[in-house]
Amino acid sequence: MHPNPDISLRPKTHRSGQQERGRRPGVVRRLVQTVVRNWQRRRMIAALRAMDDNLLYDIGISRNDIPRVVDSFSDRELGMRPVSLEVERQSMQGNPSVSPSRA
Repeated sequence: MHPNPDISLRPKTHRSGQQERGRRPGVVRRLVQTVVRNWQRRRMIAALRAMDDNLLYDIGISRNDIPRVVDSFSDRELGMRPVSLEVERQSMQGNPSVSPSRA
């Protein structure tokens, strides 16, 4: 019988490999989150730039401040649709004269 029963007879595994594998999903997740956030940011900037100056003035944004304002948005705000689906459909069909109140 072995004098110390707490000693395992199994071969020891290297922990460094397990730790590296454990870190990879975190790195990949952050990379994906960064890519998605940048895509959402560009989409929001494009939507705001597509608005006319009067509408931007009504919501309190000047055209020069659009990137700065979008940078201050949270992830939740960046995930929002910048315009209603009906207005987006009308603009894609080439009819931008439809007002959001009629949509």
